[in-house]
Amino acid sequence: MRTHPDAPTLLIAEDDSDDRRLIADAFAAIGVFDALRFVGDGAAVLDYLRHRGEFSNRALYPRPRVVILDLNMPRMDGREVLREMRADAALRDLPVLVLTTSSAVEDEQHVRACGADGYLVKPVSFGALVSMVTGIQQRWLHLPEPLS
Repeated sequence: MRTHPDAPTLLIAEDDSDDRRLIADAFAAIGVFDALRFVGDGAAVLDYLRHRGEFSNRALYPRPRVVILDLNMPRMDGREVLREMRADAALRDLPVLVLTTSSAVEDEQHVRACGADGYLVKPVSFGALVSMVTGIQQRWLHLPEPLS
């Protein structure tokens, strides 16, 4: 099975390689394969979205349907990325979901005040992660049926 060729792209900013693998496996478990693009830090998110440097090829790095941001990343954290995206007319309408280990109410209130469209706490089990990405797929990606 492969992803439909017109499937929307999902940009995921996650600096932990184990978490990236688990997220990719969870999306694969629901049939989403080719739509994922990963970056490892906040500055790379903005480079990707603005097609700078290694992300200049728009065919390889298309505009995502949604961005998933970890809060705590090197070079530029998720809060800074979110603020910069919301200040940029070309990026401010792009949906942003924060995916973090923090369940602190203050963190959620802060990122929502900065313009986050959703706040997700990283689940501790793989089954719960699959359920979470199923919700993301249903709410945000609206993927067509995969091709066989």
